[in-house]
Amino acid sequence: MINSKVSSRIPALRIWALLAMFIMVLYLAGCSSNPPAKEEIKPSTQNIEATKDYQTYTDATNAFTMKYPADWKQEKQDGTLVAFSSPDMENVNVVSEDLSQHSISLADYVKASLSQIEKGVKNYKLISSTTTTMGSIAAQKIVYTGNMENMDLQFMQVMTIVNKKAYVFTYTSLPANYDKHSGTVQTMIDSFSI
Repeated sequence: MINSKVSSRIPALRIWALLAMFIMVLYLAGCSSNPPAKEEIKPSTQNIEATKDYQTYTDATNAFTMKYPADWKQEKQDGTLVAFSSPDMENVNVVSEDLSQHSISLADYVKASLSQIEKGVKNYKLISSTTTTMGSIAAQKIVYTGNMENMDLQFMQVMTIVNKKAYVFTYTSLPANYDKHSGTVQTMIDSFSI
C-alpha cells in the first residue's frame, strides 16, 4: 500500500510532468529546422499598377475578371473556367465549384481539397498553407510538390468562397521554374475581382 503522503503528491507530480512536457514540445517546435513562412503579398496599388502590360480576362458567366501577361496564351481547357500558359509552358488555371447545396467554410473546403490532393498526387508534399487574399477576398494559399504523369511539379493553389461558389486558382510549374513566374502569378491573383 502506498503511503498517504506519497499518494497525495502523485497528482501534483503528474501535473508538473505534463507541464514540463508541454514546455519541451513548445521549445522543440521553436527550434524546428523549417524556415519561417514567407510573408504574404497583400493586394496593393503597386501590384495592380504592375499590370500595365497585362490584358484583362473577363468571364461574364461566372462574373469575375483578372489580369494576365500579354505574352501568355489564354486557352480553354476541359474542367476550367480559363487557363493561361507562359511562353515557357508554366500553367495557371481557374476552376469553380458550385457549393449552393452545401454549407461549408473555407477552412473545411481547404481541408477536403488537401485530402483529395494527397490521394491523387504521387509523392505529395505540403510546403505551406497560409491565409492570403484573392484580389480583395479572403483566401487560403497552399503550396505543394508532387509527381503527375512521371513529372515532378510544384503547385500553388489559392482558394476562396464567394456567394456559395468556390474559386480555385492553380499555378503549376516545374520546381526549377517556380520562382521565375511567382511574382507574375501573384499579380494575377491580386487582380482577381468578382
